[in-house]
Amino acid sequence: IAKDFIKQISTRYAFSIPLPPHYMIVNPTKKPDLPQNLRQIKDFNLTTPITSARQLVYIAKLLQPYYFFNRILDSWIEIQKNKDHTATRTPESKEKTKITIPKTLEATQKYLESIDSTQDQ
Repeated sequence: IAKDFIKQISTRYAFSIPLPPHYMIVNPTKKPDLPQNLRQIKDFNLTTPITSARQLVYIAKLLQPYYFFNRILDSWIEIQKNKDHTATRTPESKEKTKITIPKTLEATQKYLESIDSTQDQ
């Protein structure tokens, strides 16, 4: 479908590849687009910012049957990381947090040494 679209527009328009997403993302459903403003969603009591991955998945699954979207808006999301590179834990999260792997071997060694020294105490 995309190749046919590009073939049709190439005779009339000048453009560069890749095309901007707003040209290629089409709503194939009868669902309305996800509103930019959260207050326009009256059927659900949603609060923002979204602060955990679990909350993000829950809200996406909740809204998907009613709205068309490819992703939740970035302006709704505020998932932060702590100084020690672990994801911020929320009360509903009972899983262990995952760390971000350091980019260098030296940083990894320092991190592992800091874990060892805190466990020895």
